[in-house]
Amino acid sequence: MKWTGRRKPGAQGGISLTTDRSAAMAAVSLRAHYDGERIQLDEPFQIPTNSQLIVTVIPKEEAIRAWRDDWYQLAAQGLARAYGPDEPEYTEADCIP
Repeated sequence: MKWTGRRKPGAQGGISLTTDRSAAMAAVSLRAHYDGERIQLDEPFQIPTNSQLIVTVIPKEEAIRAWRDDWYQLAAQGLARAYGPDEPEYTEADCIP
């Protein structure tokens, strides 16, 4: 596949990159899994040879749940310290006008 740069008629500035097929490939998100040896696409998709890819590894749900639970516990501890039984009662007189 050959990439060419062309200035669109009436365009200000930039160059439009197109292929010899006159259409650039848009970015696509694909679901996949790792089988221990290779990354396997979950659905068929024709990826052009030498395409650049970005791979994002998504943590398992248990890891996300544990991380979230830790943050909830930390937040609850902070709120308990801030609004615990030793918290003084403030009145309108304590406010600065």
